[in-house]
Amino acid sequence: MLQNKYTGLILYVFLTIIYIVWLRGIVDLGRNLEKVILDSVDDKIKSLVKFQPYYFTTWTFVLQIVFLITAILDESAKLLNFAIHIRKRLGRTRAFIFNALFFPCTLLEVTVFWGIWLIDRELIFPKVIDEVFPTWLNHAVHTFIVVPLIVDLLLPKRYSFVPFRNAAIVLTVYTAIYQGLLVLFQY
Repeated sequence: MLQNKYTGLILYVFLTIIYIVWLRGIVDLGRNLEKVILDSVDDKIKSLVKFQPYYFTTWTFVLQIVFLITAILDESAKLLNFAIHIRKRLGRTRAFIFNALFFPCTLLEVTVFWGIWLIDRELIFPKVIDEVFPTWLNHAVHTFIVVPLIVDLLLPKRYSFVPFRNAAIVLTVYTAIYQGLLVLFQY
């Protein structure tokens, strides 16, 4: 376990900076490559822009940013000795986001992406996409996302228990919204 009272805040600020840099890289990449992608003759490359909001990777990336911001607020509240009700609320919110959404969605994304990649790469990330989507970015959104999960598991927490029923309901609603959007707007 990591014990220093500043360790959690430092780690979460560092991870958030990395995510902001990635987000900036993704936005810049999107601006530069959207024209290349749309001018491309390959339908697999064109689908990158068309279906970007529907990729579970995008949803998990946004979820991770929300979690990291919540974790930074929680760690900052502890260090700055905010009122106890604020610290409790932030701690419980952080624990709920982690247990109900962050942990299962991150594990699902990493295991499904790399599992399918190992079986048949063309099913999940065709080689033709390598022309426009750099390898570092692929690993940033499909591999490195496990690091904040491991960091949060190692940090001591006061509010880590979330009733399974509540977490399952939130996760079910989250995935139902995701699936509903896929069905409604994909075709």
